Amino acid sequence: TAMAFNGAVFAAVHLLTYGQEFGYLPPIFLLGFVLSGLRAWTGSVVPPIIAHFVFNATSLVLFLLLGPDNAAGI
Repeated sequence: TAMAFNGAVFAAVHLLTYGQEFGYLPPIFLLGFVLSGLRAWTGSVVPPIIAHFVFNATSLVLFLLLGPDNAAGI
């Protein structure tokens, strides 16, 4: 319900990043859903912010290690 709405908004906002690559929407929706649940569970925005940072940092490291062609499917 509210978590699904937040996941949808999170995915929609990230359309600005991914453009017409709609294959990224389901995992980004799931991330937004999980981050929303983390916020509800902890009662604080700090854990979801840290989790979002860790997700982005991991994505960046994999991109740098694997290169753009190999990291596209991650």
